[in-house]
Amino acid sequence: MRKSLWIIVAVLLVAIGAPVSHADSTDYTLSFSGGNPNPTSGGTVVFDDSTDTYTTFLVDFTGLSFDFSGSTSADIPTTGTWFGCAFPGDTGPCGTMALLQVGSALLTSSGIPSGSAKTNGTYALTAVTAPEPSSYALMLLGVGLVFVMRKRVGQGLPQAS
Repeated sequence: MRKSLWIIVAVLLVAIGAPVSHADSTDYTLSFSGGNPNPTSGGTVVFDDSTDTYTTFLVDFTGLSFDFSGSTSADIPTTGTWFGCAFPGDTGPCGTMALLQVGSALLTSSGIPSGSAKTNGTYALTAVTAPEPSSYALMLLGVGLVFVMRKRVGQGLPQAS
């Protein structure tokens, strides 16, 4: 009786330490540094591992929104450099449009930016890791099973087989 209890405890400990399986997509947080002004992330960046493309990759630069969704990991690796240029009118070195380059992916905007800027820096994509909710459910189920078996052993009741 007690032997089966220890076996279940050992199996639970092994299951808790098992590596997490990865889904088909990875969530990242995006941070920019080195420039003035820096672009800002439009939220979580989502990378689809099966197609090697970013399904969600929004960036705001000088009040303009740039959507890098559809870019690949070859275009935008997890770390690299960025360059931004935005000038209202046609007086700036970038012409009348704003542009933002992250990695080798370059986007332009025909919108008029809220301020003049020509700046660059570095960026980093950091993977967001969180266990899946089903992991918690299975762990609670296993702990509950251990307590039920412990109670049955303590009362001298027959074990289910």
